[in-house]
Amino acid sequence: MSKIKTDLYKHFVKTGSLFSSDFTNYLIKDPILLYYSDFSKNWGDYINPFLVNKITGKRVVSYKRIYNVKNKQKLFGVGSILHHRGLENSIIWGSGFIYPPKKLHGKPSQILALRGKKSAKIFEDFGVSHNGVYGDPALLFPSFYNPVGELKYKIGIIPHYSELGDFKNSQVLSENKDVKIISPMVPKNEVYKIIDQIKECEIVISSSLHGLILADSYQKPSLRFNYSNKLVGGNFKFEDYYSGVGLKNHNTIQINDVNKIAFQEIYDKCSIKELKFDGKKLEQVLVNYIEEKG
Repeated sequence: MSKIKTDLYKHFVKTGSLFSSDFTNYLIKDPILLYYSDFSKNWGDYINPFLVNKITGKRVVSYKRIYNVKNKQKLFGVGSILHHRGLENSIIWGSGFIYPPKKLHGKPSQILALRGKKSAKIFEDFGVSHNGVYGDPALLFPSFYNPVGELKYKIGIIPHYSELGDFKNSQVLSENKDVKIISPMVPKNEVYKIIDQIKECEIVISSSLHGLILADSYQKPSLRFNYSNKLVGGNFKFEDYYSGVGLKNHNTIQINDVNKIAFQEIYDKCSIKELKFDGKKLEQVLVNYIEEKG
C-alpha cells in the first residue's frame, strides 16, 4: 500500500491531478497506453498520439499522464527513448536508442519494429531478439498527408530545438527572402504545419533528426548540418535512422556561424534520398498487434 501511495503522490506532483481525463479514459475505456517524450512540443515527440491514433483508430493515452494501476502493457513510440527506464512490460514500435547504453532498463515483451539496425544491434548484444522490421514511424506521414505545396523559398533550415534561437535571431537570415527558418517545435494542434513549410522549400537542411526524416520522406533534396555539436548522443540517432532506411552514403556540413552559411556548398551536397524500407509492413505490424490484442 505504501508503494501505491508513493506512486500516486509522484503522479500527482508530475501531472497536477490524480483523475485527469487521460486517467479516467484509462480506467473506463481500453485505450492504447503510449510511452513517449510527453510534455514536449518537439515535433518528433508530439506526433506520437496523433500518429498512433491515425493508424489504429484507437484512443491513445500517455503513460506519463496516468498511474498504471492496471499494469497495462505500454507501447514505446517514436523517439530516442529506449535508454529510458521502464522497458519491462512494453511493446516497441519504431523507437530507437539515443546512445549505446551500458545496460537495459528492463526487457521488452515484444519488438514490433525498431528505428534502425544500430538499435537492433544493442538489443542483440543484450540477448533480446526482434523481427527485423525497421523505420522511424514518422516516415509514414506522406501516406495520409501529402499536399501539393507551392514553392516559396530556395532553402528551408530546420535547426534542432536547442539551436533554434540562434537561427531565428539572425538578422542576416531574417533578411534573406530565399531562406525559411522552420521550427521543429509544434504549436498546439498544428501537426501538419512543419510539413506545409517543408513543401514550400526547394531544398532542406536540418540538424533536427525529424526535420531530415520529413524532408527524406517527402522527397526533398536534403542535407544534415552540425551546428553546436552538443546534441546528446552525437551521431548515433542519425546513423541509426540511416541504417533503418538503407542509406549508406550521406553528406553532412558544419555551420559555425549562422551569418556565414556556405549556401553554394549546401546546394552542391543536397540530394534526394532513395529510402529502402517497407512502410506498409511498418504500419501493419502495429495494426496486427492491436487487432490481436483485441
